[in-house]
Amino acid sequence: MRSTEYQLTKKERLSLSVQRLCFRREFIVVELGLLLGTFLIWFYSDRFTTAAKTAAIIFPFLSLFIPLVVVITLVKIVSGPPIEKTTFSFDDSAAHFSTPGQKVELLWTNFHGLTETSSYIFLHIGQSERIPIPKRAFTSSDIDLLRSYAGK
Repeated sequence: MRSTEYQLTKKERLSLSVQRLCFRREFIVVELGLLLGTFLIWFYSDRFTTAAKTAAIIFPFLSLFIPLVVVITLVKIVSGPPIEKTTFSFDDSAAHFSTPGQKVELLWTNFHGLTETSSYIFLHIGQSERIPIPKRAFTSSDIDLLRSYAGK
């Protein structure tokens, strides 16, 4: 069983959280849908109806929703406690994650592949959830082995 220990820095947590929150397909579609729907109600209705007045009031607040959520997330991350060290180990049947007080084992069949950046390996669980693992925690042979297990 291959094993490694890592801890994400605050800068890494910020970067990954903003990506996770703002670039989710569902979040973007809902936000754009709300903006477009509100604008269309206002634009195509008689500007003096209750619906048009309500849309004219709501539209500016909806357009500020994304930046507001991002700022709140950033504040929580910066002011929050540091993430504890994570021990990640894997073999041909499962991936194991443990922190003080928590231990999780996920079979490879629960993962839906992986993606990589220059700094991270992202193990996908479902369509929108992913687990980031920094590449700095592995040797190149461990990364190749991890790719072969997660790509099954």
